[in-house]
Amino acid sequence: MPDTPKEPMKSKLVFCWLALLTGVIGGHWIYAGQKRFLAYLVFPPLGAFMGWADAIRYGLMNDTQFNQRLNPDYPPDTPQTNGLVVTAVALSLGVSVTALMSLLALLFQWMLSGTVA
Repeated sequence: MPDTPKEPMKSKLVFCWLALLTGVIGGHWIYAGQKRFLAYLVFPPLGAFMGWADAIRYGLMNDTQFNQRLNPDYPPDTPQTNGLVVTAVALSLGVSVTALMSLLALLFQWMLSGTVA
């Protein structure tokens, strides 16, 4: 009888969508069973950007690398990427760029006029 893994396999789809939607509190790292989420809780505004960056980084990562990092007990060539993962990456990119551009606009407005709307 072969060794069965102790932990269930981590889904790239769930990981990326959690990073997009709950990245501000590190929900994707809670799902992955790692304590990295504590850094997200300490710096919430930065945690949102870090969550979106994680969704982009891990979503674009090839399946072998993803499985080696989060599913070491499973075969590394298990397919994980599908259209919904790509959708999460695209939304993360759109949301993060929009938030960054809004932040820059507010900062420039504050610097140039001394007030923020």
